[in-house]
Amino acid sequence: MPNVNRVNALASDLCEISRLAHTANRLAHKLEGTSRDLALAMKDAACSLAILHGAIVNGHQTNDIIGLQFPKFPSSRIHARLSRLHPDARAIARRLSPCAPAVSALAEFIDHDQLRAIRSLVERRKK
Repeated sequence: MPNVNRVNALASDLCEISRLAHTANRLAHKLEGTSRDLALAMKDAACSLAILHGAIVNGHQTNDIIGLQFPKFPSSRIHARLSRLHPDARAIARRLSPCAPAVSALAEFIDHDQLRAIRSLVERRKK
């Protein structure tokens, strides 16, 4: 039987790691250049740590991207590029990803002309 205190400590660690990964991801989307690269490196390190602490690989794409889910936060999901993960985390993710569903980016299913029309409509509504 697992030590309850140890399980609780790991869950707490995973919660903090999840926050770090999501914060770094949000920062990366707002920044440019070297600052963006540093934020992405923080996200990659946090995702690696999350995998080592029990995050669930719940999807993989053909372009080397996996989806990670955090057990205590089922609605919390983040994407990570396998090639940017720490080697130990990458090995775990590769071992687990065949069990996860293969997914595709939504953009792959949308006609580009339709996408432009939708963007144009959204921009007009903003005005």
